[in-house]
Amino acid sequence: MADFFKKHHAEGLEIIGLCVGDKTDEDEADTMAEKIEELKSPFHHFILDEAGAESFFKAFGESYKGILPATLVLDSQGEVVLFTRNGWTDESLNTLIVPKLK
Repeated sequence: MADFFKKHHAEGLEIIGLCVGDKTDEDEADTMAEKIEELKSPFHHFILDEAGAESFFKAFGESYKGILPATLVLDSQGEVVLFTRNGWTDESLNTLIVPKLK
């Protein structure tokens, strides 16, 4: 995802990574923060608890249901143009996301 972001960011692509876990559990929060740091991701990541994740998805008319990965693709007006629970490959990113950047 980092390489895809770097390649297409100038075309308007923005990515926000959401991690779901218990931020009040210091060990779990530290583990998530360390993993995010290891990724050296060029986009922002946020940590939400289960209720926050459900609220986030509901705001876009979807449901979290405790299932990851889950991806919402929004257009420039904030409308959902794609929702999937599938993981991403280079092929699927290029097939499903790139055309929506135009």
